[in-house]
Amino acid sequence: MLHWALCVHGVQIQEEVNCELVRHSPCECLHDSLKTGNHSGVKAKTSTTTTGQPKTDLPRRSRRGHSSPHLFANKIQETDPYRIKRLWREVMAPKTPSYSGPTTSSKLEDTATNQSPSGSFTAPTSVTASTKKQTVKNATVRDADFEDTQLIPRGIEICRTSDLSLGSVGGAHAYFGSEAPSNSAREFYRSILQKSFAGRVERDIDDGIFLSVDADFVQSVHRAYRSLGEAKVPGHEFKLCACQHLFIGKYVILANDARRQLCAVRAAEWSLKPHESDLHPWCAPPLLSGNHSPLKPFDFDIYSDCQFWLSNEILNADYRENISHLVHCKAFGAFCPYISIEFKATTDDTRVVENQVAAAGSISLFNRCLLKLDAYPHPTPEQLNLVRHYGLTMEKDKWTAWLFEPKIADDSWAGCKTRKLDGGTCLTEQGVRRLLSWINEIHRWGLCEYALGCEEDIKHILSRASIHLRVSAIGS
Repeated sequence: MLHWALCVHGVQIQEEVNCELVRHSPCECLHDSLKTGNHSGVKAKTSTTTTGQPKTDLPRRSRRGHSSPHLFANKIQETDPYRIKRLWREVMAPKTPSYSGPTTSSKLEDTATNQSPSGSFTAPTSVTASTKKQTVKNATVRDADFEDTQLIPRGIEICRTSDLSLGSVGGAHAYFGSEAPSNSAREFYRSILQKSFAGRVERDIDDGIFLSVDADFVQSVHRAYRSLGEAKVPGHEFKLCACQHLFIGKYVILANDARRQLCAVRAAEWSLKPHESDLHPWCAPPLLSGNHSPLKPFDFDIYSDCQFWLSNEILNADYRENISHLVHCKAFGAFCPYISIEFKATTDDTRVVENQVAAAGSISLFNRCLLKLDAYPHPTPEQLNLVRHYGLTMEKDKWTAWLFEPKIADDSWAGCKTRKLDGGTCLTEQGVRRLLSWINEIHRWGLCEYALGCEEDIKHILSRASIHLRVSAIGS
């Protein structure tokens, strides 16, 4: 701006520039000055000759003094520095690309938003509805009001205080009323599985998901978690450690031992989003009241950190392939999950991991309950006794065990209750030992009692169907 002012008022400005100032607007003068590179305003040049200007053959140095002095006095008009400043801003302002401008839809939305209720303009319903639909975000387990707006309206309750009436304070064996292993834990649980699966399974069943509870393994888990804590590693390292040592996958069996069958399938980060296109749909727990719909939608489009599902290999071969018409099945013939494990990288927000396990556990329990209601439309309390789901939350070294039970009203789903069973830390050997017992006992319950209950419901449904299948007695 300063250079331009000097260009206008300078005493050494050339005659050609002066004539341009007289005949052209300030904006054009500024444009020509910029084109010729006149940034300093002291030695401005022009590449063209103005019309009507006398030609001369004088050398260039002599031309500087050749102009008549009266041109400066009579033809240079007074300049407005404020106008020059405004013009300079217009020239130097960045140009906005046409594609980055507002669309018709956004203009309509802004107009409708800025109008008062009594305003004269009303945007078309189709435009405002589609715009609103695009801007509404889905609810997530990280929302501060997730429990109040998504779980409670579906009848899903979280009881964070341990219920002493469950007997879980004494540990897993006290809760289940089961016997603790006196020798090798894997041999102990293998014998239990063999008795439960007698007559139903032709080959040996894998027992690799059961964990040792001897002193060496307990100490190794304790050392691993203590080392991770002392090293202050990122939170996901605790998750990897747990999935490697505590929640055993199926890879060794699939790769090396074709003679042994899967009894349970570990599902790591499998989608739990409802499916309608499969042979049997996977459904989400419904809102119990249509009068209190949440502002944000939540369709259970979630991925559980880790779950264990039953394998169809534990069912009778006569109707094994028909269960996909009765229950939702996933890869490896997995059906009816019985435990959900959720991890949290930090311990600063416990409610997030509790929301995670509540969402994964409730949709799993809901689909198990649908199978029971299909088999027995008017179930008795005894028939509902085995309709349960278990959960584990792990925040680094800290763990908590949960129980999911359905609420039934008028022979229909009315939500579920999630109750805290036990908790501890892997930074102590006692805490590790209690955790190992819960994992083993939940697997035992899932593969024996829970699996028998699912099979009983499947057989009961098949017995009513008009198909020619030999449905043997329960447990055979």
